[in-house]
Amino acid sequence: MDGMGSSLTTIFLILIIVGGLTFFILNSTASNLDDTIQVNLQQQTTAFTEECANTGRLTSQNVQKLMNSVSNSIRYDLEIEIWRLDENPNKKTTQTNSRVIGENTYVIYYYTPEDIAERGEIKLEEGWIVVAKIRNVGPTNEQRYSMQSNADLSTMTAESTVTVRVNGN
Repeated sequence: MDGMGSSLTTIFLILIIVGGLTFFILNSTASNLDDTIQVNLQQQTTAFTEECANTGRLTSQNVQKLMNSVSNSIRYDLEIEIWRLDENPNKKTTQTNSRVIGENTYVIYYYTPEDIAERGEIKLEEGWIVVAKIRNVGPTNEQRYSMQSNADLSTMTAESTVTVRVNGN
């Protein structure tokens, strides 16, 4: 019987070690996957804003293309800001120098993918600024496979800002 008990103990220890190694490998792989996803998220967000700047248009197809390119097991929220240049061509009369032209300020408009889909397209003008911010809504892969009750609650985010180079026609 001693041989049998020793064999069961050995098998039990082997199963515990294999389970522990499997968990470690899975957790490490999830962390590396999140790093790769983060890089892709930033690249796709930058490509999206560059396309808007180069074409002068923000379309629902561009937004859908961005969301499809970053979709994986993690859900994302996208917020788009358009900073519209509000040029005041009137001269300031309250300044001592009456030749100073009015301040150029930006008026910021916020859009969601649903807003863009509803509009279909927004034509941009040269000098406007497009900001795209994207962040995960659910847990990251690393958070899913972590055994800690208060797993790292970090988010994956990407942001890209670009000045529009051409008028959208």
